[in-house]
Amino acid sequence: MSSASQCRFRRLPPLLGASVSALLACAALAGATSEFDEPLVELHAHDCATEGHAPPAADRGKAATVPTLVNYALTPTVIPSTATGTVRLATRIDGPAPTSVQLVSNWGTTYNLVDNGTSGDATAGDGVYSVLLPVQQILSRRTTDDVFRVDIGFIDVYSGSTRTMRVNGSAQVRAPEIPAVTVKSLGANAQMSQHILNVSPAALFRTHNLTTPDIASVAQVAYQYLADQFDFVNIVFDRAQIESRYHFYTRNAVSGIGGSLVNNNGQYGGSSKLIGITVFPLSDYFDGASPAHQHELGHQWINFLANSTTSSGSPHWPASTMAADIMGLSIPGSGAGGNFGCKLTPEGNGLRTAALSASRAMSFNPLDLYLMGLMPASEVPDQWVVTDSNFGANWATLCDGRLLTSGFTRLTVNDVIAANGTRSPAYTSSQRTFRVATVVVSDGLLSADAMAFYNYFAQRMEARERLPMHEGFSKQLSAPFFVATGGRGALIATVDTAVVVPTRLTVVEYFHAGLNYYFMTSRDNEKALLDGVPAWARTGVTFPMLAYPEPAVSGNVRFYFDKIAKGGTRGSHFYTINTADVTALTALNPTNAAIAQKPQNEGVDSFAYRPNGSGVSATCAAGQVPVYRLFRGSKFPDDPNHRFTTSLAVYNQFVAQNWDGEGVAFCVPAN
Repeated sequence: MSSASQCRFRRLPPLLGASVSALLACAALAGATSEFDEPLVELHAHDCATEGHAPPAADRGKAATVPTLVNYALTPTVIPSTATGTVRLATRIDGPAPTSVQLVSNWGTTYNLVDNGTSGDATAGDGVYSVLLPVQQILSRRTTDDVFRVDIGFIDVYSGSTRTMRVNGSAQVRAPEIPAVTVKSLGANAQMSQHILNVSPAALFRTHNLTTPDIASVAQVAYQYLADQFDFVNIVFDRAQIESRYHFYTRNAVSGIGGSLVNNNGQYGGSSKLIGITVFPLSDYFDGASPAHQHELGHQWINFLANSTTSSGSPHWPASTMAADIMGLSIPGSGAGGNFGCKLTPEGNGLRTAALSASRAMSFNPLDLYLMGLMPASEVPDQWVVTDSNFGANWATLCDGRLLTSGFTRLTVNDVIAANGTRSPAYTSSQRTFRVATVVVSDGLLSADAMAFYNYFAQRMEARERLPMHEGFSKQLSAPFFVATGGRGALIATVDTAVVVPTRLTVVEYFHAGLNYYFMTSRDNEKALLDGVPAWARTGVTFPMLAYPEPAVSGNVRFYFDKIAKGGTRGSHFYTINTADVTALTALNPTNAAIAQKPQNEGVDSFAYRPNGSGVSATCAAGQVPVYRLFRGSKFPDDPNHRFTTSLAVYNQFVAQNWDGEGVAFCVPAN
């Protein structure tokens, strides 16, 4: 059979927003990203929704002129890893009746889906084509790097001999590695775990019907059960609908970023705190740790700038230093978002190009962080925007190491401020930590396995390290919000407001007598590891630190120097909240590679208050206590070690033993 167009609708692996809105007909993909070996495209339905409006009508379905797959679902939508027998695959086909619908499975069998009331098909002639699949064929192909989402093959739709659509299907699997959760019943149509609210009102089912439920109505139902404590709401549909994921702000009180000041929260349940909603029509592309999740949140602030050099790239960026980061490139002529795998570095009077790796961008750009309120204007370096339309359209072949000597312009943060005004709230008072409620809309209440599954992926948005991730055909490490912002921002995923969210971490000090080495950590996994090793013993020294960023605090960044002591047989750790320290150490190892005796940035460990003054006489505000830093340095060749203590007596004792007293490093809560 031939293919009318290379509409290999592989539901968007590693793309920035992994969206496919308004692409119900295969022809809509022509010339965009028919093959996902090319840069992937994100068609943002929310380009028109950023003022707080509902998603545009195009996102709610168009009349298809060729047989078009609208949605699909496996039953159950989350398969227990202990399941046996069969699962049902059902697809809704819109437009003219197809000649055939097939699953070309990953295990080598091609299945015909039927709409005749047999083979698992519920109702003959309703446009829903179904087949029963052997569950063991799915489960036996599960690997660790699938991250509980297993590709099952391609769903092909044909009109005559022409394939009009191809979609890659996947199965969601609840394995023992995903812990069970306590589920609270909230009535006949709602239930809640710690990290998700599941609603199933009949009028809002994401059924096989083409019409997309009104997002405002979904939010109104959700807010019957949600407290007014959430900055963002994720709406995830349990049935896989072939549509964009998108973000729109419901309320914007931030000036200086180019967006209109609006408050449409009355449409979404009357919440006063809510600022934005992200919609995930494709449930198997919902992962709180995914860079796409952070990308969508980034659209709360980025990019609505009035600057002529950036407006052409809205709501992403034009070809520029900004586009190489997590918010990506607006593809010229479409506004669609894609990866910009080109590094631009000033060199003399030009810009040197260098191809980046094919993996996803994992960090926000400094200008992004300024717009988000997470970086002061003074720390934003100059950016560069390519004005040569030929390069912007053909960067994939032109980013080959050449030196651009024209066709670009400098963009400073002062340029942004001149065109858009000063950001308000300013960095000194901007919000750093955001609460996110994840709402899963399903056809009937979710099973215990499905509740555990979605709870797991919602909780991952709180992660402070990169986690394995699987989107489409892309398997790599993720970029949780905390990591993508460099520890400047954090998300809280707890939905059940009866659960107390801890705001402090406890730092515990350990001592290894054989190494004569002190080490402190606030990380629970490290505490558990060290507590299980007899050579490491708790000294009894503990003190609290803050768990989340806020305007008055700084991130406590941890560095590790490998093979720095004892003839290269031992490493050493160092903590600092000082920006100058972080900058200097980063400059010693700009790629952050694991290189012996070079500082490796292990991220923000926790948060602390900044002291007043410096040295041992520095002071802390009321309700805070100083933490002193000691260094076993030059007087102890080949044996560096830092120690932190809230005791001035201990500090003086170790200074008397020839440790270097480095004064007050930071301040922590008194209790």
